[in-house]
Amino acid sequence: MKSLSDLTKDYKTGQAEKRNDIVKKFVVKLNQDRVFNKMKPLPPVFYAIKMSHINVWDLEMFYKDCERAENFSRYWWGKLKIK
Repeated sequence: MKSLSDLTKDYKTGQAEKRNDIVKKFVVKLNQDRVFNKMKPLPPVFYAIKMSHINVWDLEMFYKDCERAENFSRYWWGKLKIK
């Protein structure tokens, strides 16, 4: 039987891996747009820091919202703009 600390480590690493997978999806989509517009692609760290305040569940929903939008990149930048 696993100890409580082992279970929390498994949970935290699972959440981190899930978050990294979602951020990678964002990076691919957003950098495709940047390359198409003849701009330099941004590193994944930039996007990860920009979205660091969003939890994993909301990040998944945010990705789906961005996909449904007419322009993925414009929606992403607009939603993360400081108001």
